[in-house]
Amino acid sequence: MTTIRARFAWSLVLGLAAQVAAAQDSGPSLEDLLRQEPDRPSADVAVSTAARLAQSSAQAPGVTRVVTRQDIQRLGLRTLADVLRLFPGLYLAQDDLFTQMGVRGIGRPGDLNARILFLLDGLRLNENIYDAGQVDEDFVVDVSEIERVEFTSGSGSALYGNNAFLGVVQVFTRRADPSAAVRVRWRWDGPQRFTTHLSAGHRLDSGAEWGFSATRMRARRQELFDALPAYAVADQQRLNEDRADKLNLRWIQGGLRARLGAVDRIKGFPVELGISVPAGLAQAVDRTRIHWGQVQWEQPLGDSAWLQLGAARQQLLYRYDEPFQSRSGRKGVFRFETLGLWDLVEARAGGAWTDQHEWMLGVEGQNDRMQRIRYFVLGDDDSADDARHQRWGFWVQDVWRQSDNQRWVLGWRADRLQGQGWRTHPRVAYVWSPAEGRQLKLSYGGAFRAPNRSESLHNSSQDLAPPPAERVRSLELAWEAPLGERWRGRWVVYGGRVRNLIDAGPDDAYYSASPPVRSRGLEWEVEGRWRGGASVQASVAVQQSRYAGGERLSNSPTALARLRFSLPLGEAWRLSVHGEAVGARRVDDERIAGYGVWHANVVWHVEPQWDVFLGVRNLADRRYWDAPAVSGGAPIEQHGRQAHMGVEWRFRP
Repeated sequence: MTTIRARFAWSLVLGLAAQVAAAQDSGPSLEDLLRQEPDRPSADVAVSTAARLAQSSAQAPGVTRVVTRQDIQRLGLRTLADVLRLFPGLYLAQDDLFTQMGVRGIGRPGDLNARILFLLDGLRLNENIYDAGQVDEDFVVDVSEIERVEFTSGSGSALYGNNAFLGVVQVFTRRADPSAAVRVRWRWDGPQRFTTHLSAGHRLDSGAEWGFSATRMRARRQELFDALPAYAVADQQRLNEDRADKLNLRWIQGGLRARLGAVDRIKGFPVELGISVPAGLAQAVDRTRIHWGQVQWEQPLGDSAWLQLGAARQQLLYRYDEPFQSRSGRKGVFRFETLGLWDLVEARAGGAWTDQHEWMLGVEGQNDRMQRIRYFVLGDDDSADDARHQRWGFWVQDVWRQSDNQRWVLGWRADRLQGQGWRTHPRVAYVWSPAEGRQLKLSYGGAFRAPNRSESLHNSSQDLAPPPAERVRSLELAWEAPLGERWRGRWVVYGGRVRNLIDAGPDDAYYSASPPVRSRGLEWEVEGRWRGGASVQASVAVQQSRYAGGERLSNSPTALARLRFSLPLGEAWRLSVHGEAVGARRVDDERIAGYGVWHANVVWHVEPQWDVFLGVRNLADRRYWDAPAVSGGAPIEQHGRQAHMGVEWRFRP
């Protein structure tokens, strides 16, 4: 296997040398033109998450942050989790198994991102047992296929329903590239971690478009986040491995879009073989396998209206196998397994019914065909807990242009959940643009999250009723304005009240509603751009989330800061540096000190067909700890300095 990788690496190097030697000065290519950037920040970035329709960010009723494909390439980001670290007010906790998000001070370990809604080109991704959202190597597409990521914080249930509690993350994928029909990307991330990505696509003369992408990641003998007792270190690393495979297919013709995808991630890590008496090390295996398909159809209705229909089917299998050896000498494997299968349907219509009003209404449903949870010893009789569930949602929205510089967005949504009745949530937003490039936005809304299948099952096993649905009401005020010719700033003040925040009881045996929570904070962002392509972005978030009695929530830092800048070094080189600082916090009974880390990446645009990149994560080799992502416990020490490098080759016959 090592020989194959060596040959592949040498073939890329030799191919690069051949391309450089054969290059001719033929003027700027289309790829070069696409790389050119504006020399000043703009408020007219296209977004669609805040109002569930495409519009300028200046007109959107809420604040939507965007990370683009260029940001991902220049900063050397490896997973969706790396992308999410760039957003103000959002913080992550990472361990060997999972990366969990916290938003505006709410992010208790173990909630598996259930309070954030994840979308892929409009497709709902949260699975149907834990409502989990994967952001690591098991995310459904490789970061090389991402065109942009939008994040709208605050309550979004007035448009999206369940799980849009703290915010909505929407990932938009790349279309066929007119300058490259085939792209090959190879990446090395530290010792024995390799990723190969291949994608191809083509737009036909008829306007139809096809494409596919495939990604393979292999990581062996990896450094452990949470090491076992300090013996047999070599064996621990030998058993710590990670591998992931992804495949995506798409077809677009007119208003019809069809997509298929699959992910298979297998994570192996060392565990103590003996339960009561140590008997050496063995490898536990954590596996996530996802299959999904989606069809969308959009059709104009006259000159001022449109209709969109969509359907999807998804399946997620999660399996955890842990070898054991009992005191009597019996060996076996514990297996914990969940299987979720669900269908999604959606219908939306919208248009302008007067010069001042633009309407949208929709209905969507989710049919949980399978919600299976099993825990047993392989070879023994096993019993599965199966369930089925349905939910439906209806919403309506009106955008009222009161004048040329004033807009109101009025929305309302009702959700019916099987066994839990109806949930209704309003939304009101006001946008005032007193001058070009200046906007004042005031928004109020509500959101909810119903207890998921796992939480309900835990309670029923203790003869307890499911916990009540979480509810939040939030108010947000934002002001955006230019700060001179090259700078632009944004200030956001928010506050919210949360009721029935679902919390785990002792030993996670059951779930109950916590006392009311009050969340409030301030976010400040500034962006600067200059001629030649240099840019800088900085943000500071000060946040506070406390229970009614004054106690701070677990895993709730009070301050976050981020800074990134990108600087061209001549015509072919670019240096990008980004860093973050996270304030101190408590996780259960443990205090985690604040920390700051920096990362750097250099991209060499050799020729229109080739890019070479080299980077370092945690430049200062900072030693720091973070909260465990999956379950409670001691803080987890994060990795030190790590180098990475790679190449991307683009080809058009």
